[in-house]
Amino acid sequence: EIIGADAYPIGNALPGHPFPIENVLKYARTARECSYGLYPLWHVPQAFSWGWFRKGRKDFIDMRYPTREEIRQMTWQYIAGGANGIISYSYSTIRKNTKGDEFEKAWGDTCDVAHEVKKMEDVLLSDDVTEDFAEGCKALPKYLPVRFYRHEGRVWMLAVNATREPMKSMINTPSPCRNLRTVLGGGATVLPDGRSIELDLPPMGYAFVSFMH
Repeated sequence: EIIGADAYPIGNALPGHPFPIENVLKYARTARECSYGLYPLWHVPQAFSWGWFRKGRKDFIDMRYPTREEIRQMTWQYIAGGANGIISYSYSTIRKNTKGDEFEKAWGDTCDVAHEVKKMEDVLLSDDVTEDFAEGCKALPKYLPVRFYRHEGRVWMLAVNATREPMKSMINTPSPCRNLRTVLGGGATVLPDGRSIELDLPPMGYAFVSFMH
């Protein structure tokens, strides 16, 4: 069996009832916790406009297609929250509801994010060693998830700011880390002591880095 979460936050808020983008992470964590880590988690980033399904509704706020940055953010939130599969929803709704340049933009943005994830496929499907770093991550804010992997002799870390506000924090590593390389995003640096990684992430920012440990 497979469990999939589909938060679909963009354009899903009502006055007095916000549905922020960090709900993606909340859904991902709930799926992982409720399944006790026993099932594959194939989560579903939003690739449609709620306006396509709620024609004539004026009460929902900002019903539109997600921006490339929002699609990227939702996707990496899901992965940082435990996903080992991603299926954006959906090509058929994009094709049905857009034409010409609008279609090319919507489908192109979705594919660009998919290609970014594909670039990291070997790492994402390697050994998850997040528990090895859990102690040093206890002080992280609620909506700054991190996930660690071990691949080809290096540790790889994904950190995601799941909010629309800038976020700073610190990770303490169990032993010194060195030779940090940023692969995607940015905002992670090793402090001079070699045992602390500083995170300084912009709104909806993320960092995918590798280091020796």
